[in-house]
Amino acid sequence: MNKIDYHKSLIADYLSERDNICCIDIITYTIEQNSLEDAIRVAVMSKNKNGKTEFHQRRIYKNVYPNFLKNLLKIKDKIENAKNFDKLISTIFINKPSGAGELFCYDVALRIGHKLNLLPEKIYIHAGTKIGLENLLKRKIYEKTIDKRKLPEPFCSCELTPDQLEDFLCIYKEELSDNYLSTNKKEHIKRYCK
Repeated sequence: MNKIDYHKSLIADYLSERDNICCIDIITYTIEQNSLEDAIRVAVMSKNKNGKTEFHQRRIYKNVYPNFLKNLLKIKDKIENAKNFDKLISTIFINKPSGAGELFCYDVALRIGHKLNLLPEKIYIHAGTKIGLENLLKRKIYEKTIDKRKLPEPFCSCELTPDQLEDFLCIYKEELSDNYLSTNKKEHIKRYCK
């Protein structure tokens, strides 16, 4: 199996499993809210309809949530008037409390962005996404964002959106390393090449 076919198999796996491995339920719950204020509350508190905390936010100190919520509710008009995702995330990041890191800010902005139909036009790089991108591109990553068109095939032409690629690069960071396929070849063939 060549590298492009291998990457296509990872993308297919992601697309088939996405509802189970991603925070779709909390994004959907944010979109379902009747007001922006309620959407901000759901996005920040990071709990789905069933009260389950989203995986990325389980290590955040409990006092960060109400502080972040208070800060964002004060600037609700700025959030509502954001013209694009870049403006939305920078507004959220500027108003984050101590203890709210880059990934938390991105997740909150993405949830609110879905409510406002403001989605990323480029891939935001942080945490696991950075590792996945470094494994894919075989270089250190210093950028904060990257255009999808700068990725190799099949990523630059695949159907995944920039926010899905951010998620994919994080989830499949290990599978994108050169060592993974050689050390896990039998498992990979069973998993991806059914």
